[in-house]
Amino acid sequence: MREPQRMKLPNWPGRVYEANLVRAYFADFAVGVTLPADIRGLRLMATSEVRALPGEAGACHTRFPMCLECSRYEQGDAFGILDAAVLGIHLASDVWMPCRVFAYFGDMTGIQETSRDVPIGWGHHGGALTTDAIEFAAAHGPRLCELGLAESFNRLSNSLRLYHAALSLVPSDVAMVVFVSALEGLFTTTHGGTSHGLALGVSHFLETEPDARAALYERTKRIYALRSKVVHGDRLAEREEDAAITLADSYVPEAEQLVRRCIASVFATGFDRFFQSQSSKALGRFFHLLSLGYSRDAARDRC
Repeated sequence: MREPQRMKLPNWPGRVYEANLVRAYFADFAVGVTLPADIRGLRLMATSEVRALPGEAGACHTRFPMCLECSRYEQGDAFGILDAAVLGIHLASDVWMPCRVFAYFGDMTGIQETSRDVPIGWGHHGGALTTDAIEFAAAHGPRLCELGLAESFNRLSNSLRLYHAALSLVPSDVAMVVFVSALEGLFTTTHGGTSHGLALGVSHFLETEPDARAALYERTKRIYALRSKVVHGDRLAEREEDAAITLADSYVPEAEQLVRRCIASVFATGFDRFFQSQSSKALGRFFHLLSLGYSRDAARDRC
């Protein structure tokens, strides 16, 4: 059985504190990778294969089958690093990994319980943890963490916060509004933005083939229209019970999956700093150029 390790973490933002060791513990989820797995210095492990932390910090060790470990960072910053790594996994896969407990040992020792009544992550339908998700979290986790820690607000960090919060939001109508707000934050460039502008930006950023763009355009408009019905109290179905079931089982998961794909693509294509730094006017020009047939890179070069 492995002893707790204190490893230096490459490129994660935060204050270094050599004595600290922090773990996030998770309920069971399907794993399609070999454990322990490395996420840029973080270690994802089966708790049966590693010793409990000393003292009070080890009290939760046998209650959960999985843990993710961060060492040598100030306690609060370590929480943010672990959250960012899990967010990266959630952006790149269908697996759902809600943290149940943070355990910490070092300058302070103890456990911090999180909510146990967490829904299933809406569009995350219990898929297995994949190598691709681990690699995405390793590649983009530090940027996700940086955006989460930043005191300034910009369209990318705001959309990330909205998406992250909506994953655990109930009721479903509130989650629907917040997911679409995250989408609007990225792709709407005017204060009086329309569903047409939003759908045009999403479809032209994500797709290159005309048929795929047309299909995604219609899908995005439909999701925005559903959000508008929720906000304005319009009926989604004749019976309220049917509306509630359809919203929770279909509409909200579909909205989550679309927002997830958009955010993941912004990072995977290297456009995260572009979305973070550009004005609404510049982004409006970018989306206009995409609609005229320019590639993403060519449109960015002209903004």
